[in-house]
Amino acid sequence: MVKRISLTFFILILSVPFVSYAQNDDGVNYEILKKHVQSKYSIKLLADSLTAENIKLPDKALSFSVNELLHSLQTDFKIDYFFYNSYVIVLMSNESVKEKAASTDRKPVQYRFSGQLKDAIKGDKINAGTIFIDPANVILNTNSSGYFECQLDEGIYNIKVIGLGTYENNFELSLYDDVNLEIELFEKTVELEEVVITSKSPEVNLISLRPGSFEFDLNTLKSIPTFLGELDISRAVITLPGVSTVGEGASGFNVRGGSIDQNLILMDGAPLYNSSHLLGFFSIFNPDLIKDFTLYKGLIPADKGGRISSVLEVNQKVPNKEKLGFNAGIGPVSSRVFLDMPIKNKKAGLILAARAAYPTYVLSSFPDESSIKNSSANYFDANLKYDHEFKDGSIITLNGYYSFDEFNITQDTLLSYSNLLGSISYEKPVNEDLKLNFITSYTKYDADIDDATFNQESEFSNGIDQIAFKGTFNYLLNKHNYKAGIEINHYNFRTGKIEPRSQNSETIFQELPDQKAIDLSIFINDEFNISERFGVQLGLRLSSFFNIGEDKFYEFAANETRSRESITDSTLLQSGEVKLLNTNPEPRLAISYRLNSSSSIKASYSRTAQYIHLMSNTVASLPTDLWRPSSPNLESGVSDQISLGYFKNSKSNDYETSFEAFYKEIENTVDFKNGARILLNEELPFQTLQGEATAYGLEALIRKTRGKFTGRIGYTWSRARSRFRSNVADDQLNNGERLPANFDKPHNLNIVGNWKLGRLWRFSTSFTYSSGRPVTLPQSTLIVNGVRVFSDISRNNFRVPDFHRLDMSITLEGSHKKNRRFDTSWTFSVYNLYGRKNVFSVFVDNNDGQAKQLSVLGAPFPSLTFNLTLNK
Repeated sequence: MVKRISLTFFILILSVPFVSYAQNDDGVNYEILKKHVQSKYSIKLLADSLTAENIKLPDKALSFSVNELLHSLQTDFKIDYFFYNSYVIVLMSNESVKEKAASTDRKPVQYRFSGQLKDAIKGDKINAGTIFIDPANVILNTNSSGYFECQLDEGIYNIKVIGLGTYENNFELSLYDDVNLEIELFEKTVELEEVVITSKSPEVNLISLRPGSFEFDLNTLKSIPTFLGELDISRAVITLPGVSTVGEGASGFNVRGGSIDQNLILMDGAPLYNSSHLLGFFSIFNPDLIKDFTLYKGLIPADKGGRISSVLEVNQKVPNKEKLGFNAGIGPVSSRVFLDMPIKNKKAGLILAARAAYPTYVLSSFPDESSIKNSSANYFDANLKYDHEFKDGSIITLNGYYSFDEFNITQDTLLSYSNLLGSISYEKPVNEDLKLNFITSYTKYDADIDDATFNQESEFSNGIDQIAFKGTFNYLLNKHNYKAGIEINHYNFRTGKIEPRSQNSETIFQELPDQKAIDLSIFINDEFNISERFGVQLGLRLSSFFNIGEDKFYEFAANETRSRESITDSTLLQSGEVKLLNTNPEPRLAISYRLNSSSSIKASYSRTAQYIHLMSNTVASLPTDLWRPSSPNLESGVSDQISLGYFKNSKSNDYETSFEAFYKEIENTVDFKNGARILLNEELPFQTLQGEATAYGLEALIRKTRGKFTGRIGYTWSRARSRFRSNVADDQLNNGERLPANFDKPHNLNIVGNWKLGRLWRFSTSFTYSSGRPVTLPQSTLIVNGVRVFSDISRNNFRVPDFHRLDMSITLEGSHKKNRRFDTSWTFSVYNLYGRKNVFSVFVDNNDGQAKQLSVLGAPFPSLTFNLTLNK
């Protein structure tokens, strides 16, 4: 009925005569006619420039009805027309007029085509999308906010839009004026009995200007077998080529020859310092909140800095502003709950989520010789996210996160650590071309050791606080996507305090002074296409680091080892005094050349700087390890990396293959003299060594992205070496020769497979293999006066046995019932299916002088997890 009324109303409009609107000496031209029709009847006229130039109507034409006008244009001016929809009429010159104009070499007029991609159901921005424009043969990538823009000749185009894990959106575009669209895409779920799992849209891997980066969505994460039912970002990341870890139960990950502190981890743009629960077994990221995440291990965009190996950027879901959502999960180690609710319809929403864990079952399964077997542990984390969208399109987002871990290593020692994060971001679309984004965050990391030993009762604590501000503008101009801004970080390093916990304690109170610092960066980044095949990304980040007093720095004699006795001078920085340490230009360049429709090559160069350092003299980092700022006694790290890759798609983009080679040099990498003590050591600057490191390798990846079977095979051959040279014997390692880094594992192989077994069942498996990592052991031992003495010790002179492990899981999702109020799933998984006793560490027993091996998870670990989701 409504459609019939609308059509009748439109026919009546066509029959109504025009009234006088505007006249001039030349009669009525296209612009006058267009404005008159739009203002009087809400009918929009569109015409190409050639047609518009030919329209010269007499003044009396304004008294014509719409039908009379269209008839006059068609007969007198050879102008055809068609209805784009009920209220848009497109005017076009016929072929004879176009041929005549073409013979005069007339250049067509260009208009701007821009827009933004959004999830059709949730309203979230889709930040990994591609727009294909035919017959112009133009391919556009969206920026991080889902925006795109280009200049096109006037005319009619076929548009195909593909987003991360979405169905295609195909439509026809008549471009006779500047156009800005909001394009909605529907998420892919079930299609013809088949779940389609992808980490990128087809062809994005060929045209992306981010070499060495890898994007995950939640479906890809779910395809990897879990450890005790917990989806884990870190566990997914270490299956990628170029990424490794020193062993099971170790926190953090190593990227292309870098240490774990050289990875920047961001949660919705705010930094985090410890990304794992339970000393590395579980991720701090709640899987219910994860929208997608990206690892940059090659070229790091200029707007991200502060680390020299990689950036892991985790984006959480946007609160649903229309419908209530609820998830819950119960497993053998942890339980979780997730609530997503609208606060103001279509304008504001809130997410609340929490997890609690009880992993005693895991600890009791450790080997008998490990003290961990009789330990206890627990962890808790909670998330809050509020999102509010205003009428002008601006958005304010509030984020909160808190986690707490407690680990009882022995009956007398309790280790705990916590993360606290809060951020507020504001996004403002100034116009179609310019978008502003501001984020302010506060991050606090605490680590404590509570010692209840008789007469030694004490509590040790350290940590780091960071206040960050980042302002960014995104500017779209022609085929250029500019991003520029400023970033400021203020640090407070709590370097250690120990205090007695009872009156009878013999522990003496000791507190090292806090250290403060600021880093200031400005950046600009530009992505653009020189041609249909050739794309470029240019970036520059200029970073400066300032020490803030009160602090003290030393100068040492040139030919003496660093010690109190070799100090020749000192500089005292007064309280509140600010001193510039250094400034580093950090250029970045990436190029992509498409060889044909199915292959491309990419190359990149990047320089990055790092001003904060994790001080650890253990292979697997401990939560209590210290963060320290760069200073005159601890120089900033600088990395230069080049890469070259070949990318190939086949079988209609179902298969993706890539080969990428890299070479990296790192200046001022950190290590320590033999026997150095890290905690509560006022002389730590005297025991710190800095040297140079190199890393190089070849990464290969084959992926199947669609079909009943999906998966990938990734292989890396790489080397990571360092050198600590000095003209003083005590200030060098291994006589100044190159030595393998702690995480040097030449061969890494990861295989992940996911089978869809009918509509409800899914089977996943993964296999990992890697070379054994280096370990330091004495060449020989002897007993002197009843004391065992180790001799001929050189750093990292042996390797542990090779590592390999097989995991599997099978999942039952949903049911055959229609109109279900809740969706349920059951996942049965087995970690370390064949019970491989992979070596975590090797040590020498003081009693018999024999080397002993310790395996952390040397048996199969089965689990059964139940998940419940409210249907929206």
